[in-house]
Amino acid sequence: MKLSIITVNLNNRDGLQKTIDSVISQTFKDFEWIVIDGGSTDGSKELIEQYAEHFSYWVSEPDKGIYNAMNKGIKVAKGKYLLFLNSGDGLCDEAVIDDFYSFDAAEDVIAGNIIVDDSIYNVRFSPDEQEIDYQFMCDSTVLHPSSFIKKELFEKYGYYDESLKIVSDWKFFFICLIQHSCTYRKWERSITNFNTNGISENPKWIGVLESERKKVRAEILPRVYRTYSHLNEQNATLKASLAITPAQKVGFFFSKVGRKISSLACIIYLKLKGRHGRKLLKSSKEEKIIVSLTSWKRRIDNVPLVIESILHNTIKPAMIVLNLSEEEFPRKDEDLPSTINELAEKGIIEIIWTPGNLKAFKKFIPTIKKYPTDAIIAIDDDFVYPDDFIETFVNKHKQVPGSPLSGNSFRVNGVNGHCGCASLVKSAYFGKYIEELMDDRILDLNMDDVFYVFCAALNNVHYQYVGKLFYTNMRPIQSVGGLSDNKRDEANEAMKDYLVKKIIGRYHIDMTKINKPYFKL
Repeated sequence: MKLSIITVNLNNRDGLQKTIDSVISQTFKDFEWIVIDGGSTDGSKELIEQYAEHFSYWVSEPDKGIYNAMNKGIKVAKGKYLLFLNSGDGLCDEAVIDDFYSFDAAEDVIAGNIIVDDSIYNVRFSPDEQEIDYQFMCDSTVLHPSSFIKKELFEKYGYYDESLKIVSDWKFFFICLIQHSCTYRKWERSITNFNTNGISENPKWIGVLESERKKVRAEILPRVYRTYSHLNEQNATLKASLAITPAQKVGFFFSKVGRKISSLACIIYLKLKGRHGRKLLKSSKEEKIIVSLTSWKRRIDNVPLVIESILHNTIKPAMIVLNLSEEEFPRKDEDLPSTINELAEKGIIEIIWTPGNLKAFKKFIPTIKKYPTDAIIAIDDDFVYPDDFIETFVNKHKQVPGSPLSGNSFRVNGVNGHCGCASLVKSAYFGKYIEELMDDRILDLNMDDVFYVFCAALNNVHYQYVGKLFYTNMRPIQSVGGLSDNKRDEANEAMKDYLVKKIIGRYHIDMTKINKPYFKL
């Protein structure tokens, strides 16, 4: 048998009912399900008896805590992999187990994502394999509620430490992944709807959590931990000695707070902000951060995943604008996935409909028109973005508020262009040139990145890098049917010829003004 699901419960009848409903609704039934109840007195035992036919094994008796209960389940489990789905948690959809059985993976730990408190707008992502090292595991961990763990790891390296109240699962991952270099694989799928009512999510237990982690680190890898602690002390001393401005200190503080923002705070923020958002930048009292993207029929299913990653960012945008063409979606809402309609109904995204085909060139022009004084971060519909994506652009924008920004770039035939999947723009950066230079001919050239650089340069404005190459940190998703092709050199030459002829015929501009720094003719 490939999988055993282990559910631990104590006096949480309503949460247990939710867990039961999600598991029995699975389309694939060939798995083992074990329920360990700690002798509940709230009707949980009676509920277990009611659904007993669905369980391979169950017991209701006093135990010594959650990890003792988990260990009971591990010892009777027969599956190759174990998934701990505690009462109050649920599987994200009815195909989770079916997909797991179809998933071609054999690593020791396979970790997916979790949706927090049933909100598709609050997703926690498991780390990539290359992220997992000693330093990462000192302060973070793999998501336990969405991890499939080989049972043999418990037999090799020991069960959960029952002397710990909160971090025994973290300790187990630490031992397996760091001390013994067990194999790990991230699965790009949401697995578990995670309930945040447990003690690990309660702020009053933070002190206990940190104390337990410190004890474990010093216990299992004392010399490495000694080095790590020493380096941290040196870094703290170095930071204290650096002369930084009060504004920078405030920036460091809010950056740190932002990264540690709780899932509850995220939920409250998203519910309260509605369509108005918060003002992020001091450079203009009216300026807000707007994230803008467009999509089309073959990629529209990507959009919820892209938006999830944006909502997971340390800084949330005031609004996410999705530009769509009526030509692509003639029935409008009826042609869209239900998740996108739900996002729009809740005010998390705004859909702007345009009559013609947007293609790449027009992807943020409707957004600029509607929000002419705001900073627009343009993204693509085939990438999942890192959680510091918006924060990096905001920080750079504060430094150079008069310049468009690019996270990525390319160089073709002497032209430095920015990549539209990571850029910050404003209407003022382009002046009149976007509207006046664009026509049907230019839509066929597929070089929108160069086009925008050219328009900004005509306005005596030049792109600047944010100082971080986001292309290396963005994960592509279903990048099908994009407009760009492999003939960049030819398209670039056509773009240059087109723009030069149009400029010469319409404006009296010294072309040497736009020879640098990003566009060379």
